[in-house]
Amino acid sequence: MMKKMMLLFSCACALVLGAFAGEDEVTVKVSVAGTVNNSALKKQCEVKGKKEAVKKYLLKQNANMEEKVIADAMASYAKFVDGIDADEQEYEDGELTCSFTVTIKQEELAQWLKGEGVDLNAAADGSSLEIFVMEEPPDAGQMQLGDDVGNFFFTRYNMFQRRIRDALVKKVGEFGFKVILLEDNENYEEMKKKDPVLVGVSYDVNGDTKGFVKTPDFLRTVQENNPDAIALYYRIDALAFDADTGTIRATVALNFKNLAKNTTENVGSRDFQMRTSNKKQDMLMADIGTTVERAMFALLNGEGMGAKLVHTVKSMRNAAARPKGPMKLVINCSKVDPKIKIRVRNGLKKKLIAAGLTDQTKVVKDSLSCVVKPSKDFGDLDDVWGKVSEIIPELLGDDIEITDEWAKKNGDTLTVTIGGK
Repeated sequence: MMKKMMLLFSCACALVLGAFAGEDEVTVKVSVAGTVNNSALKKQCEVKGKKEAVKKYLLKQNANMEEKVIADAMASYAKFVDGIDADEQEYEDGELTCSFTVTIKQEELAQWLKGEGVDLNAAADGSSLEIFVMEEPPDAGQMQLGDDVGNFFFTRYNMFQRRIRDALVKKVGEFGFKVILLEDNENYEEMKKKDPVLVGVSYDVNGDTKGFVKTPDFLRTVQENNPDAIALYYRIDALAFDADTGTIRATVALNFKNLAKNTTENVGSRDFQMRTSNKKQDMLMADIGTTVERAMFALLNGEGMGAKLVHTVKSMRNAAARPKGPMKLVINCSKVDPKIKIRVRNGLKKKLIAAGLTDQTKVVKDSLSCVVKPSKDFGDLDDVWGKVSEIIPELLGDDIEITDEWAKKNGDTLTVTIGGK
């Protein structure tokens, strides 16, 4: 069975999962007692091996997984085991000891964990890994839609982006992970004016560029405000519509970008085509969106996306388990009255430095961000929040009501939103 599985991996998944082969395999060694070494005893040992493999796999994902969740998963082991191979067997003194290599159904287990209320975004240190959707600018020359369809399509490109983003959010959610929407974060309000869907790309219809434009400082701003995020990076490599045959063809590519480590992992690419009889522009645009969406789903369903995502999250958890880096502070000023926002932001900058909390701060649109300077006065994020909550009334007045809801801790980062959550 192992040879067959390796053949399947090499033929079907080499380009996408080659670097992660074996991520779904767990090796275990178990023993069972029995007076006779027969098939029943071997079966008992195999069942125990499968259960232990499920347990070992879960603990590899998160060492702090609840015992009840592990016990329930072990009880339902048959749903999560794809195959088992015996490596070694030894019967001695009334005890059978076996070594197994067990293949786990990672996506099924991830979906089950989600149903049990387990947050797969949560890391062992209590932080939450944030996943968001990002677009890589396509090559306009590879979009051959004809003048009439193309003009209609590009003027409504943000609608197309939102559909693709929502489709990816839904699919990744099926694997058990939550995806954040940057457009819900007030730190990006200014960027939304040019990039309404906040995926890092917009189409300039009326400006000098008249084409795809990268949102200025997008990735850097996300790194400042969401430092432990994973970007689900999509790209439209080709998009064509043949009016004579009614054929729509799309080629899409997908990558993961780990912002904390500044590394990119390729997922793969996929072609898809469909026929349409629609002539109206709005219906044609809907069909174009459907074609790209189905190309994305074909890629996600057929190329082991669940395993890829699980591996990426696990690698970030492993990074979280290493010695902690410096504490970071982000202060969101977007809710401050625009008439005094610059004054408040500059005042905060000076007072944070004067308090010895940091050597310098960066201004990122409506936010300040800084690395906390190590000292006995700021041993943890609670100490940092205590100092920030003292500084804010000095700038906005003592009558301002400050609550702990303003502060959000995520790993080594404290985000303070002046005026609200």
